[in-house]
This record gives sequence, structure tokens and C-alpha cells, in this order.
Amino acid sequence: MNFEYQASVIVPVYNVEQYLRICLDSLVNQTIDKSKMEVLVINDGSPDNSWDICLEYSEKYDFIKIFSKENEGLSATRNFGIKHAKGKYLFFLDSDDYFTPDTVKKVTDFFDTVYDEVDLVSYNEVRYKEEKILKPHFRFKMLDHEGVYDLYEYPYLTQTRVNVCVKNLGENNVLFNTTPGFKLEDQEYCNRVLMPKMKMGYCPDGTYMYNKGNETSIVKVYFHAYYLFETSMEYFEALFANFEDKVPVYFQAMFVNDINWRLTDDILYPYHYEGEKFDQAMQRIVNLLNRVDCSTFLEHPMVDIYRACYWIQKKENAEISFLCNDDGISLIIDGEEAYTQEDFTVIAHKPRVEGDTFKLTAFMKSPIFNFLDRDEISIYAIENGDRRELDIFTSVHSNYRAKIITNYFPAFHYSCDLTKNHKIEFEIKIKGKVYSSHYWFMPYSGLGLRYMKTINRGNYIIKNKRKYLSVKPANQAMIDLSALVNTARFVVHPRTALLRLKTINYRKKHRIWLYYDFYTVEKDNGYYQFANDLRHDDGIERYYVLTHEYEDLNKVFTPEQQKHLVKAGSKEHRLLFVCAERIFTAYYGLAPINPFETAKMEYQYEDLRKAHTIYLQHGVLHASLRLNNSEERSQAEQIVVSSPFEVKNYTENYAYSENDLITTGMARYDHIDRDHKPQNRILFAPSWRKYLTTEIKASNWEANAERIQKSDYYKNFYAFLSDKKLHRSLESSKVYLDIKLHPIIANLKDLFNIDCDYINMISGDVDVADYKAFVTDFSSYVFDFAYLNRPIMYFVPDYPQFKSGMNHYRDLDLPFEDAFGHMFTDAQKAADCLCDIIDRNFVPEEIYSERMKNFYFEFDGNCAENLYKYVIEQDKMFRK
Repeated sequence: MNFEYQASVIVPVYNVEQYLRICLDSLVNQTIDKSKMEVLVINDGSPDNSWDICLEYSEKYDFIKIFSKENEGLSATRNFGIKHAKGKYLFFLDSDDYFTPDTVKKVTDFFDTVYDEVDLVSYNEVRYKEEKILKPHFRFKMLDHEGVYDLYEYPYLTQTRVNVCVKNLGENNVLFNTTPGFKLEDQEYCNRVLMPKMKMGYCPDGTYMYNKGNETSIVKVYFHAYYLFETSMEYFEALFANFEDKVPVYFQAMFVNDINWRLTDDILYPYHYEGEKFDQAMQRIVNLLNRVDCSTFLEHPMVDIYRACYWIQKKENAEISFLCNDDGISLIIDGEEAYTQEDFTVIAHKPRVEGDTFKLTAFMKSPIFNFLDRDEISIYAIENGDRRELDIFTSVHSNYRAKIITNYFPAFHYSCDLTKNHKIEFEIKIKGKVYSSHYWFMPYSGLGLRYMKTINRGNYIIKNKRKYLSVKPANQAMIDLSALVNTARFVVHPRTALLRLKTINYRKKHRIWLYYDFYTVEKDNGYYQFANDLRHDDGIERYYVLTHEYEDLNKVFTPEQQKHLVKAGSKEHRLLFVCAERIFTAYYGLAPINPFETAKMEYQYEDLRKAHTIYLQHGVLHASLRLNNSEERSQAEQIVVSSPFEVKNYTENYAYSENDLITTGMARYDHIDRDHKPQNRILFAPSWRKYLTTEIKASNWEANAERIQKSDYYKNFYAFLSDKKLHRSLESSKVYLDIKLHPIIANLKDLFNIDCDYINMISGDVDVADYKAFVTDFSSYVFDFAYLNRPIMYFVPDYPQFKSGMNHYRDLDLPFEDAFGHMFTDAQKAADCLCDIIDRNFVPEEIYSERMKNFYFEFDGNCAENLYKYVIEQDKMFRK
């Protein structure tokens, strides 16, 4: 074939005005002779100003050719470019990415040298987000030289991206797959180009700069099982069907890579399917796994031994056996020794001393456990030479790098009387053989840093001896000496060392309690508990941590309270945080209370910290958040609960003991008046959605307006609020419907402009007692209305997406069928139900009224004070 150019660069354009100039400038700056290169820029119906930029560059540069067409999608747009390309070689460049200057010249020059051997040449790719360079793809560890790679010899190269150059074969060109909803177009295209020769060239010169920070990217929006499952399964089923016998390892590894990262990102399994349909979908995955060799899982560079054992366990044709002896246990897979373990790791969390009682939460970790029956495993504590068998449960860490259980890691709670035992060690019995263990501590446990082997808890010094813990009583001089020895390790970090020294002296003279609410709320349980406790003159210094800016402190805090405010992240906050005896927080996790820039910095003070953390909650937990709120994950030692449901839920699903639960009730219930006469108003408070927002930093999200407007979440909520029958019902009964958006999406209130005088958008704090009824999807406000025994209706506008896991949870601990009102997914039916609630004069249906009446403990209106008394009594016990 005769070609007009050495290279054609195909650039699809859609809604990328923010990045397009960077992309096109990188092509203008290519070092290849421009007479040998054409750039085909194809506008795929962009609604923004991208086309104007295309016109500007085409007028300046002859080698840039522009086209515009109706929106068809990425693959169809690339195919348009392929069909119009007149270069010997084809490059693909997404318009939010760019090339380094030598890319086109270096890659085409190299391709000329291997033209007869390969049909595709890969080249370097650098992934970046904003100005940060990200970890390179694992394939580049194997692509360590320029040349031709035989894919039978290098089966794990996994070319899944378009950092490739291919031959222009004219009418015989491979085209991109345009199946609606198919999102594996890059790897499918590369696979079809590679399949005839099963060889690939690699040129290390030149680089594709891949922008991972584009929040409007198709990857950000549609990479969820809800959109991907069917087309992805159909693709791999068709790919494997090309091979009657053994599937080449290269394509096995391609499938393994795909399902592995999807499992990690929780976008593999179609949880929006139910019953038999879900079972059939899971079997499709198993059928593909059966065609993957066990060795492919075990040797894959992105699959560690734990994840490999998860996949192998799901296969129906793997042969598993064990070799057990006194020196260790070996896992045999398909006749080959896959893994051997001589002693076992005890991964420990929250070592603490309460009075003379030592407590520890821990689990044991081994890939071998996946293939054992539960009754084949026993864990023992060794105390004064005697063995005591411990009760074990499935650790939350069994969700290994995933949101589902992938492995079995047995966990246990341990406690002992330190007046009788000072040496803490454990053994494990497997298939009748007993094996020793050693400790590994979580980073935030105080013993998690490799150089931190001694910490102080209560009146005891805890030393990590690796095979056991030594926990012995200590006087103040011994405690100070231990802290100083650890501080000496930080002499090269003066800022850390100085704060540590200041802490050692400050905490002797000051007793500190800290109170927190989440940054999105003005007043929550943290504030109410702080206001109550500050009234007591008991020698304890109390501070409320300001997690956000207040327009006017005088509207929230009294003059006396303002003397006890500390700004989050300030130097004062850091000192108080390290010195605190008690932390009361209305939000779980370390990020909302940590004053340091990173969690790693906080770990440098963990040996000094003695805080007993009480999670006040910001509402009754009903979303299934085991990965976040489990006792094994939480920083809190205890939780304040308000209902028998919570006691059952936290003990059965979150691994807390009943002693960890404080049944005084949330402080906010002191401020909700059940006898308050409501106004003629209904509150509608939809929750936010993780998949429609962008996480700016830890536990801090920002709404994405464009993404929300295109979503079922928005469209169905808008349809509900626009229902004419509902409008007539509100107007005839003179009832107002107030919309309170979650603070994370509150800046999008203009999207919900409804042409009805009886529908209002509100902001700020609300008094729930002012409302006669409540509408939500799963806002925790629902429990406040249950406390008031007022009608509740649930409306989930994106239920399939919710069930598929696109939000940060997919299940509820209190399912809708056991909750306080009807649940709807259809906007019209939801509107009809709300009209019915109005028509019956806001009297809750009997079944729901009884549930609400029986849900809570009996409160005396002094929840905050009762918690204060509980903590004071507990503190006396700790100090004995």
C-alpha cells in the first residue's frame, strides 16, 4: 500500500475544552517532520467549546484535519478516524491525554525495524493525576528492553490501553467494538490485532501521558457492574470460545487482570440482579474461571497469594490437599506446593488497659484458611503455661482488599487479668497440629511502627517481644522514661520530637476531653455532649473541635463555650489530641478527628496517646457499613446506642460486645420534643450518592453537577417533585414540602427549582419536630421522625444502582421491609403515597406506628447527662 504519511494520529473529542489545548499542543510539538504526520481531530458532538478550539488549531496548522459529526461514542469516533487515515501507522490519543515530543517519531522509526514481525507496537505510558505521577502499570516491570515480545513467553504483559501504534491495513483494518454499553474496547481492539501473531513490539522511547484526573471521563461515570457486567461477560465468553482446548495464558491473564481489579473496586458482581438471575450470573464467572489454570492465578503479578486462593476456591476443577507436619503446613494445588506456613501472624488492633484488665482485638491471616473447614481451626491463649481456647469469628479483614468476604481470617477478642498474667501469646491448632504465632500490629495501634516496641497504656508498659507481649505495671517515672526513649528515635524530626516532649509534661498537669462533630453539620451529638459536660466543675478541661468555618460563632456557642473551642488541625489541637483522655466523636474513622496532615504523622504519637474514644454516632446506623464501623476497623472503644436494634446489630454484625455499647441514647434526643406541635410542613431529605460526587480528600466530597443531572437519581427525584397531583394535594391542604439537600450536594439546589409555591428549598439546621411527615431514601433523619412517631415514606430513585454498589453501601442493616414506612422506586407511586399521607391527616399506619413506638429505649430527657455520669464512673474504675 502507498501512504501519504508516515503516521496518522486519531484524536476523538467530546467535552474536553479543559484539556484539549494541552493535547493538541503536544502534537504540534512532535519532533517528526510534520509533512509525514497527519492529525485527525474528530468532534463527537461536543456541547462545550471543544469545536471552537478544533477550528482554531486547524486554521493554524495544515497537518491538523478536523471533522465534526453527531455523537456516537468513543469507539465509533475512533473508527471514523481509522477509515479516514492515510498514514502508514495509526496512533490513538484521547483528547484529555497527550504525547511527549519524541513519541510519534521514535515509535514509527522502531516499528519500521520490526514491521514483518509484529502488527502492534506498545510504548511507554505515564499515568498522572493533577501534577502527581501515579504508579506505573505492572506490565512495565516486564517491558524492560526495546524489542519484540512473544506473548507465549511473556503472558502477563496485558496490553489493555491504547498506548499503541498499529499498521494501517486499509480495508482490512481492525475496528473498535461499537456494541452499546461495551467498555473494554481498548483491550478488545488490542487483542484482535495481536491474536494472529501473538507477538508485540515495545519501544521505550516516547510516552503516552494518561490523565487519570478527568472526573468527566467515561471511566469515572460508567465503570460499574450495573453498566458493565453483561457486555464484559459476553466478551470474555466469546474470547475463550475461540479456543477449543487450552486458552492461551496471555488471554487467561487478561481475564484474571480484569476480574481482579474489578473485585477490588467492587464493580465486578451484578448485585442489582436478584435470585436465580444473580446465581446464573455468578455461574458465568465460575465457568470462565474453570478455563483458567491455577498457575495463572498464582503467577500473575497483580494477584497475591490471598486473592489467588479466593479465585482458585471458586473454581470447580481445582485439586486441593495439605501436607501437615510439626514444622509447618503446606497447601498443595493441582499437585504442586503453592504455599507453606511455619508459624502464623497475629494481626493486632487496639491493645489497651482498663484498670487491671488488658484487652486486645486480633485476627490470624493465612491463605490456607480458605480451604479449611471452620471446625479444623482453633486459637488458644497461653496463660501461665495453660491453654485457653478462644471464641473466634470471621474477621472484617476477611474482606481482603475488597468489599466482600474473599478469605477466611479468624478473629478474636482477648482480655485477661493483669494481676495474674503478664505474658500474652497465642497458638493455633490446624487439623490437629499446633503451630506458634508472632505479632504484627496495625499502624495506629501504638506498636505498629517497626521501631516502636514499647508503649504505655494505663499504669502498665506494653512491650512487643514479637512472639509474645509483655504487659507489666509501671510507675510514672518508668512511663516517662519509656516515652523519652521513644522520643529519642525522632531527633531527626524536630517538630515531632518537640511535640512529644511537650506532651509528656503537659498531660501530667491537664486532663483533656475532646468533642467532635462532622464538618457538614453545625450541631450534632458532639456539640450537645460538650455543652452538657462543660457545666461540670470536675477538673477536666473540655474542648470542642471546630471542623469547619462558622459565619457567626455567637449564634451557635455561648461566651463560655467559646473559651473552649479549638480549630481543627491547629498546633493546639495537635497537643490536645495527643494528650486527650477521652474523645467523643459523632463520626466514625480517624480522618475526621485527626489533626495531622496524614495518618502516618499521627502514628508517630500513638505510643503516647491514651484516649478512650466514644463514638456518639450522628444517627442510628442502618446502612450496612461493616468495613468502616466494625470494632476491628473503628478507632472507638465504645459506641452510644439508643435502641435494642442497635445492640443486636452492633454485636451480631460489627463484632462489638455488649459491654462496648453504652445504652444512654444519643444526646440529640434531649433536644427533640415529642410533644411539640408540628407546623403544616413535610420534610424531604434525600441523601447523597458517592458515585455522583468526587472525593476531594479523605471523607470530603464535592458534588458533580453534570453527573448528577444525567443520573436516574436526579431525574426521578425531579419527576417526584414535579408531580401535578402532589402539587394539587399540597395546595388544597396548605401543606408545604421543604427540600433539605445533604450538605455535600447542597450547592446544587438550583437544579431542583420546582414550579409550585408549596415546595421550598431550605438550608441550615432544621427542627424535625416542626414537621408532620418525612420523605427520604435513607437519611438518618428517619430515626428522629421514628422517635416522634410521625409518618415516614421511603423513595429510592436509583434503586438498581444502589443495589449494584455504586453508592458507598448497597445494603441496609434495617431493611426497608422492616422499617417505618412504605418504600417506592417509582416517582408517581411515591407521589401518590405522599398524597395519601396528607389525606389521612398525617396519622401513621398502625403497623409502622407500633414499630416506631417499640424501637427506642425509654429516655428520661437526660441522655447527655447520663452519658457523662457513665463515663465518670468508668473513669474511676480505670484509675483504680
